[in-house]
Amino acid sequence: MFKSGIINTSSPSFKNHSDPSRSIDDKYLSQKIQRVDQQVNRRSPQIYNDKKQTQQTQQPPQKIQQTQQQTQQQTQQQTQQQHQTHQTLNSPKKDSPIKKGVFEPKLYTNDELREVLRGHILVEKDYWDHIPHGSRIKYFRKADEGSNEPKNKRFRFGGYLRAHTCSQGVKKLVWNKSFKGGENVAVAYDDVEEIWKEYDYGTKLELLMISNSIRTINERLDKLERIVLKKQ
Repeated sequence: MFKSGIINTSSPSFKNHSDPSRSIDDKYLSQKIQRVDQQVNRRSPQIYNDKKQTQQTQQPPQKIQQTQQQTQQQTQQQTQQQHQTHQTLNSPKKDSPIKKGVFEPKLYTNDELREVLRGHILVEKDYWDHIPHGSRIKYFRKADEGSNEPKNKRFRFGGYLRAHTCSQGVKKLVWNKSFKGGENVAVAYDDVEEIWKEYDYGTKLELLMISNSIRTINERLDKLERIVLKKQ
């Protein structure tokens, strides 16, 4: 590389500088030296900054090792947390019968129960095995022997039917509150008095119209019966 500001006076090119035949070569050489000097001057700040950044980013080996260990520990903790969350969400929960007295369900009045059970049909016990999975069910549990517990206290809001099970001759309905899944609840057939099934979406409108028509007819029959009794 050519160095600016240094001229070798003993070189043949310097001695023959006044030679017209070499004026073009000397001019070309001086221009090239100027371009090299400009490039060196232009790159010098960048080289200095690069070296400075490299020195700043360089860390002692012990510090690098500590940083790597901390990163590995954080990664392991995150992996363990994700694994625990995955197990919690996907672990199957065992069916368990409803234990009486463990919780206090909402107490509905008779008028509220009629409103809650609108759009539902009472399923006879002979057809409980045929209730499709995924159906929305509500039910009344049986009263304890010798108990006069009112029916509205024995009402359970229920949820979505998931399975019918039978173990050692005991039939159970398995349901959970959410359509997307959740904790399963199992109730034995023998502990249930009534099951009400919500109308299917495809037939809900037709069944509601039929139910309203039947209700209207019953109201008219009751009215006619009262009129007949008064005349007697």
